[in-house]
Amino acid sequence: MLDVLRNWIADHAGLSIILVGLLLLATGIYTAWRWGDPHPPDPVSEAWYYDLSDGTLFAATAAQIPPIDSPSGSGQGVRAHVYTCATCSEQDRWIAYLETWSAEAKDLIEAARRGERIDPAHYGEVTTEGHLAKRPSDTAWTRFDLLVPPIEQALRTQCNGRPAQRCLPAMPADIDLLASEPYRRQ
Repeated sequence: MLDVLRNWIADHAGLSIILVGLLLLATGIYTAWRWGDPHPPDPVSEAWYYDLSDGTLFAATAAQIPPIDSPSGSGQGVRAHVYTCATCSEQDRWIAYLETWSAEAKDLIEAARRGERIDPAHYGEVTTEGHLAKRPSDTAWTRFDLLVPPIEQALRTQCNGRPAQRCLPAMPADIDLLASEPYRRQ
């Protein structure tokens, strides 16, 4: 079988080169299509944002890269990660941390989303250094990867030993998230 294939390739060298080239081209196109956007939009359509000017939460499209325009001013909206131990009503929910990006990191992410060529090493360095987070009570922003893991670890036991639940704008405010499966005690 291998000899037959080898002979066919030798007899049709030009066609073989074209077929291999087309296969490589198709593989490259598929790879670029599949992994072309390093920061695809969130599957959730809306997320909470926090207005740094007046300290209020507002809902906006989740695919936006903070800082975004807020109701009170340009560029004052940062992503808010909101949690609860009960319902997502205003009195039960709290902001665990805020998230934003430096201007340079935001520009690079937006360029990548537009399909522009980005140097991967530079992209990685800028988006690591420029991905920022802070607790609402903090005054200074810290690198996301240094601040958020301990906060998320604490959220796992925040609610009397059970994990806190994330609140999204589309969630009904009156449903007790921890009373539903799998949190209901038997």
